[in-house]
Amino acid sequence: MSTIAQFRTRDWGMEWCRFKLDLPESARYTPRSEPPDGIRERNWYLKGDTSDLEVWELDVPPNTWLDPRTLTYANRPKRKEHIFSFKVSSNKTLVSREFPCKGDQIGSFEFFCVSPGCIVDIWQDKQLPPIGLSIEQRSSV
Repeated sequence: MSTIAQFRTRDWGMEWCRFKLDLPESARYTPRSEPPDGIRERNWYLKGDTSDLEVWELDVPPNTWLDPRTLTYANRPKRKEHIFSFKVSSNKTLVSREFPCKGDQIGSFEFFCVSPGCIVDIWQDKQLPPIGLSIEQRSSV
């Protein structure tokens, strides 16, 4: 199982990036705690062996947004470079190694769960404090 995510890095001189994964215990979701209205907000759920979640940079032309309406397993972009492997667990902040991310560019990444039956299900939004996956930029000048 995999997911593709794209991030735009806007700032000039902030061209070192890293991924950050925050799964606070307070935001844990369990299927038996389904909200009455069926709407999930700002929570996460892990199932199976989540000890190896790989992050790959994808070979996508510069400044190209992928169209989720036409993206399929058969036409997905090829992997270009392995960025990091997360050992996903709750109540920890996990941080990848830094990698270059040019200003005003769109980065395309695949998050791939190596083990069969692995589920990493995160619902996030822009509220603070952040939960789930984010990208952080750092000064390159």
